[in-house]
Parts: sequence; structure tokens; C-alpha cells
Amino acid sequence: MGTGLKFDEWMRSGRPGSYVTERKSGGDGIKLFECAQPAGDLSDRGSNSLVLVQLRSDHVPQRSNFGGGRREFVGTHGQFSLVPPGFASEIQVFAAQRIRIVSFDAACFRGILQDARPRRQPFDFGPLHVGAFSLPHLGAVIERMWAEAADAGAGRLLAQGAAMQILALLARAAQQEAVMVRGGLAPWAERRVREFLEAHYASDISLTELAALVGLSPFHFLRMFKQTTGVTPYAYLRALRVERAQRLLAASNLPVTEVAARVGYETPQAFARMFRVETGTSPSHWRRLHDRGD
Repeated sequence: MGTGLKFDEWMRSGRPGSYVTERKSGGDGIKLFECAQPAGDLSDRGSNSLVLVQLRSDHVPQRSNFGGGRREFVGTHGQFSLVPPGFASEIQVFAAQRIRIVSFDAACFRGILQDARPRRQPFDFGPLHVGAFSLPHLGAVIERMWAEAADAGAGRLLAQGAAMQILALLARAAQQEAVMVRGGLAPWAERRVREFLEAHYASDISLTELAALVGLSPFHFLRMFKQTTGVTPYAYLRALRVERAQRLLAASNLPVTEVAARVGYETPQAFARMFRVETGTSPSHWRRLHDRGD
């Protein structure tokens, strides 16, 4: 089985590309699409990516083969299908449907999955390639990834962290448990990562960079960092950015646009969204409250 076309080429040249309504980049090796498709034959060649499809319509009868054999079923809103890299899927749907697609480039994620699932074929998720499946929590992770994928300032750390969560959920659901790492980061490793984040909080940091600092794979680093700190690396970085922004807002008359840039956000809108999530108010309102001494 070949690796297939690059996913962007596959979307442009194949049947799915005709029905794309929105597309986003989730960072290195991650692409996101929404499609509105009519009933009919949607079969196509394989791509170079592991393709996760979320159905966003209800009651869609279909006859499909996603790598686990041909099956007939009725898809319901929120269910998922999973197509391995290189597999030429057979898809016949008997009602119009809306779908959301998240693709994981095989070249980018092969090593991560091999590390997380030793002695297994990295892209074989067994029963998840048969028909449609439901998986608690997966929809929420994808929703968050979609909402922040194009957010200037969220950067690679968020997208890569969400990708690791998705792949771990898929591995567990396939009863092919990812290797568990007991315990958190060693004190020296925690200190090194915290110091790096505090020194580079305004940069577009990747999960791969942080993991390399302490000699771990991204998959294991994410688990161990969260076990140590109680939050994901992206949540830790976002809290750092808010803290630095509050200092600048309180100690200077810099415009909010300048404050946003100094803490790593390309647009004031992205900065304001992040600030409100963390503090419950806007940067301008927080500054006014602080100026009054409240």
C-alpha cells in the first residue's frame, strides 16, 4: 500500500475537495477541513495522512470501507470514522452530510506513534477502521483545536498537544493502550522546561522543542509535564503570557496592540480572547480597574 498523495493535493484533486467550505492549518503536519457533501459516491484514493472524520449531520445511511472491510450503517451526529494512510476508501452515502476532517501527516506522526505504541503498526487502529464509532471527549478536543487553529498566538504548542491527546484517545479506544509513563518530570527537567518557557514565552514554541530539552518523546513529555504541573504545556504558556501582559498593562501606557505583540500575539483580537479566558475580562477593562486601584 503506497503512502498516497499529500493531503492538500488529495483534497484539491479528489472528490472531497469539491465540497470544502472551510479549511485551517493546525500546525506541523495537521490540516483541518469542513465539507458539505451531497449524497452519492465519495470514494477516493488514499492520502499520505491518517484521516479522522467527524460527522456533523444526523441519520446518514452509508456503505463504506475505511480499512476494516465494507460495512453498511447509519451515521449519527458526532460519530467518527478513521482512515489509515494510503488506503483508497470506498464511501457511498445516501443522504447529504456535513463533516469535519482532521488529518495527521504520516511522516510527521509515524515516529511519535511508534514510540507510544511499540511492537504495533503505528497507523493500525483495528476496530476503529470499521464503520463509525463514538468516543467521549474526542469531540471536545477537536472543537478546541478547530476554534484555535488559526488563532495567531496559539501556535504549535496548542496544536501539537491536541494532536497527542487525539492519538492517545484513539489508541485507547482501539484497545491498543499507549505506553503509560509513571511519575512526572524529574526536578531538573521540570526546572529546565519552566526556565525555557519563562525566557521564550513570546515565541512560537513547539511541543517537540520542549520534549527535546529533557530527552523525551513529545508523547511522553506531554503526559509527564501535565502530571507534574497539573496543566498542559500550552495552558502553562498561556498563563505566563497573561502574567507578563498584566505587568505591562499595570506598569506602562503601552497600547494594547503593543502589549499583545510583546507577549506573543500577532493580533489584538487573539490576545483579547486569550486574556478574557484567563481573567474573565478584557485587557482594557483590567487596566482601568487596576488604575482605579480596585
